[in-house]
Amino acid sequence: MFHWRRCIISVLLMLSAIWFSGCGKTHAQPARSQLSTPKGQASKPALARHVTGESTLSSYNNPSYGVTFRYPRNYFLDDALESEDAPILEARQKLAAQQPGATLVATVTIPPDAYPNTTFVSGTLQLIVNPRVTRETCQSFAVPLDEAYTFGATSIQGTAFNWRQRRSAAAGTGFLNRDYAGYSNGTCYEFFLEIVTGSNPDLDPGIKDADEVKIMRQLEKIVLSLQIHNPQASTIHFSGGPATAHKLSSFRSNCGQIDTQEFQSASWRCPSAVFSYT
Repeated sequence: MFHWRRCIISVLLMLSAIWFSGCGKTHAQPARSQLSTPKGQASKPALARHVTGESTLSSYNNPSYGVTFRYPRNYFLDDALESEDAPILEARQKLAAQQPGATLVATVTIPPDAYPNTTFVSGTLQLIVNPRVTRETCQSFAVPLDEAYTFGATSIQGTAFNWRQRRSAAAGTGFLNRDYAGYSNGTCYEFFLEIVTGSNPDLDPGIKDADEVKIMRQLEKIVLSLQIHNPQASTIHFSGGPATAHKLSSFRSNCGQIDTQEFQSASWRCPSAVFSYT
């Protein structure tokens, strides 16, 4: 009798163990299915990836010259028409010598710490307008000067732009320059892009070579965002007397460089103003 009781208890213990083992497997299966993704069904991306880049951009608009473009919010922008900074004044003088009648409208600068632990030194973009040249002359501003240039053409908001690019180096400093030129509304629009890089003479493993091409693409995006629209013209009248220094300075600040003799000879028009005098 005692023997039969021990057998019955043993059988019951075995059945209980089997039953609990089956339950454990049943509850473990859903946990694994939550970690896996069914085939053919992509996992849902994080919401942060859907944030657009528009929030990181600022917009520059100059109604006098009819130009608008977007640039990264962390970049520095100088309205060259109002700036008295030494680099801007130097750029104006250089531009006046190279292209009489051209006006430096705006300059965008990449922060010097934008690419830390690299040989990056600086990156700049200049927007120039010139209402005193023909379409043919405007297009010549982006013609390659020698075999060292690469070149091409692109369309920006329906306006054809030629471009040329050249690499150069001097005293351990590298330069990557790209020029754009396009003609619309009787005005030549130009962009001067420049990336400057330094050297790593000590071969510091913590300093990497700056990716000039990648950085240039950031400036290229600014160029491609250009929108050209009809400028808002205003009228300023100068009556009587010779071309004073104040009159000439006012004209140059709005319409570009012009010598005193030309200023006295006739009424001149420019995108931002109409100057007339008797």
